[in-house]
Order: sequence, then structure tokens, then C-alpha cells
Amino acid sequence: MSTYLELVQQLVTELGIGGANQGATVPATLVGQTGQLWNAGNWIKQAENNLNLLHNDWKFLAVEYAETLSASSAAVPAHSGAEVVQLWDRGSFWLDATTARAAPLTFLNWEIFRTDILPGVAPASPGGDSKPSIITQKRDGTMLLDVKSDNAYALTAEFWQEPVLLSVDADVPAMPAPFHRL
Repeated sequence: MSTYLELVQQLVTELGIGGANQGATVPATLVGQTGQLWNAGNWIKQAENNLNLLHNDWKFLAVEYAETLSASSAAVPAHSGAEVVQLWDRGSFWLDATTARAAPLTFLNWEIFRTDILPGVAPASPGGDSKPSIITQKRDGTMLLDVKSDNAYALTAEFWQEPVLLSVDADVPAMPAPFHRL
């Protein structure tokens, strides 16, 4: 596993930037670097980001989502972790996945949901609340259920996070270690 600083040090050494392959020292930190050393750090940062962006569903960018639905609400809680959702795995939504009450949720595209499911369009469930069975994502990224939840169910799913740019010496690229030199 290579850190951001180690990758830059390897590049500087291999290219001989600032005489690094002729006995000159490689940078001990990326903080405050200018000129060619700043360029080397920026090149590594951009190369790693470009690789991450080749596909929005790299396995190494996958994250598990686990939140609790509020009873009497059709709103789905946002992910509470530091990761930013890039793309949901639409087949991974489950209510109470580890219990006998486990039930998958069907993902509907927003356009279909808006037309066929939104309150006032679909018939109301008896008593107002029931167990959700459908989930969607609005254009603004918020998630909705087909009905207000009758219970505080555990909701689990998976998503692919947005890549995070390397920024400090100790940052490690998200991709698996054998590919760090890419």
C-alpha cells in the first residue's frame, strides 16, 4: 500500500526531478511544495482521480448504507457517513434485512414513481401508514418511499461513493494496493 507522499516520492525519483535520482533528496512532505515538486504531486492526484472516474461502480468505491426509517414518514434518511453518494445499487434496498421481517424494496425511476405512486395518485393505504415496498430517488438526490412507514424499520443498501481527491501526505488511494502505481 502506498501513500500519496510515497507515490510522489517514487515519481520524483524515477523522473529525476530536482536531481532526485542523482543523490538529491526526495520531498519529505507535500506541504508547501512549488514548481516541479508541486506538479509531481498534482499529477499523482489527478491521475488517481481520473482512474477513479473511469467507472462510477468500481468495487473499491462501494459503501454500505444502514439507517433507520422514521415511523409515519415516507422520507428516507440521508447517509450519515462521510462518504458522498455517487450512485445507488438499485437492487440492494432491504427493510430489516437481518430479521424474520426482512423485505426487499423495489426501486422505481422517479418519472414512474411521480406519476403512479405519489400521494394523491396512488390509493391511500388503510390507516395511513404501512410497510413500504417501493423506493425512488428524486432529481435532487433525496429518496422517498411509496407509503409512510408503519414502523421504525432498519433500511440497508449499498452505493458507490464519489472519489475523494488525495490531499495530505498519508492519504491512500481508494483503489486496491496492487494498482497504486497506475
